[in-house]
Amino acid sequence: MTAPDLRRITGLPLFPLPDAFLFPGALVPLHVFEPRYLQMVGDLLDTAGRLALGCLDPAGTPRREGPAVLPVAGLGEIVSHRRLDDGRYLIWLLGLDRLRIEEAPSDRLYRRVHAAVLDDEPGEPARDAALAPRLRDAVAARMLPGVQLSDGLDTGLLADLLFQHLPLSRERKAWALAERHVTRRAEAALTWLDGLADAAEA
Repeated sequence: MTAPDLRRITGLPLFPLPDAFLFPGALVPLHVFEPRYLQMVGDLLDTAGRLALGCLDPAGTPRREGPAVLPVAGLGEIVSHRRLDDGRYLIWLLGLDRLRIEEAPSDRLYRRVHAAVLDDEPGEPARDAALAPRLRDAVAARMLPGVQLSDGLDTGLLADLLFQHLPLSRERKAWALAERHVTRRAEAALTWLDGLADAAEA
C-alpha cells in the first residue's frame, strides 16, 4: 500500500483577499463577516482549522468560482478566534507553509483548492549566517511591544517575518512568497528594506 503524500492537501478551504499575504511564521488578524467565510470558519473550528490565504490577482482571468487568485498562497492555521454577538468572527492565522494551489470542487459556499506544500531550497550557509543578524534586528524592531522573537530562528523564516511586516507592492510580496531559495529571499528582504529607508529619508 502506498503511503499518503503528506505534502499535498486536497480540498483545502480558500480565503481569497485583495493584497493579502501570509508568510510562514507570521500572525495575521482577520475580521470575518461575509456569509461564505462565516460558514468556512464555523467548519474549520470543528477540524484542524487550516486554510489557504490567497491574494487576488487583478491580472488573472476570473474563474467560474470567483476572481483569479495568485498561484502561490499561504497555509494558515486558526490559533485564536472570537465570535461576536452578531455572528462575525475575529480570528488570528498563523502562517505554516507556502502552497502552490489549484482550484478544486466545493460543496460549500466558499471555494476550495488542492495544494502542494513548497519546501525551502537550501541557500548558501555562510551567506545566510551573515544575513541573519540584520534580519533579526529588522524583525525585532517591527514586533508588537512585549513580543519576543524565539531564539534559533533560521534565515529563511526571519526573511519571511520581515516580508510580512514590510510595506511592499503586491508584486514584490508575491515574488517573496513564491521564492523558495533562502539566500535570494533574505537578500531581497534587506535590499528592499534599505530602499524603503532611503525613500523615507529623501
